[in-house]
Amino acid sequence: MIDTTMLTYPRSPHPLDGPPPATDPYGAYAAVYDVQGQSRWSERMVAFLCDLLPRYEDAPVRSRRVLDLACGTGTAALRFAAQGYDVTGIDGSATMLDVARQKAGEEGAAIRFVRQDMRAFTVPEPVGLLTCFYDSLNYLTDPADLARTFACMRAALAPDGLAVFDMNTRAGLAADWNGNCWVQEIGETYFIQQAEWDADTALATMTLTCFVRLGHDYRRFEEVHTERGYTLDEIIAALEAAGLTPLDAFACLPRIGPTFEPPGESTGRVVLVARP
Repeated sequence: MIDTTMLTYPRSPHPLDGPPPATDPYGAYAAVYDVQGQSRWSERMVAFLCDLLPRYEDAPVRSRRVLDLACGTGTAALRFAAQGYDVTGIDGSATMLDVARQKAGEEGAAIRFVRQDMRAFTVPEPVGLLTCFYDSLNYLTDPADLARTFACMRAALAPDGLAVFDMNTRAGLAADWNGNCWVQEIGETYFIQQAEWDADTALATMTLTCFVRLGHDYRRFEEVHTERGYTLDEIIAALEAAGLTPLDAFACLPRIGPTFEPPGESTGRVVLVARP
């Protein structure tokens, strides 16, 4: 028997009860995001930063304030907090933030989690380090929205602060999201992801269908996630227009992750470092 009730992450012991808000793109996925292992990328990026930040002599170690934008379930924020940083996490998804707050409570981490739209977010005090991981910025499918977000990042950074983020490129989405389908079985949870790429619009669409065991039955949900692929030149131009100075761009390599290698034309994901 298949129960098609949507998933949500509740304030109760069980993560499967009732429909998520229709306007929340991660309303259902939040409950199983970490189950699928999606938080591993944030862990890899935080580890990469340990090697990256010493490259900049006046890096944001002067300021212990860190903002993790599009923080999701809070994995990176928790890693920063464990290193002694004063951390704020911002995300647009209420259900993802519910998960993040629960994880922080379980670990006893004092992290501020705030729901804001990344295109218009503000912070009470400038931060020394601003991160935005796992192609969250690709969800800004209108280039004008990417420019607005970079402007907010510029306003949030201290004068000697750094912004570090990663994005999928057009080449990456064209290669990985072009008609590919993935099926995963993790415990008693099944993930089916069908991807499509439109070269004319530079938009990639991922349809996620998930079945989660609940007692004798399964709960099913389906979500559609859309990303825009940006070229490195487009990203740099948007940064400069927002008053941010690009310092470095690095390639993320398949099965390796972030590296200090320069990106090429076929690089699927890039890490960028910028400052005011």
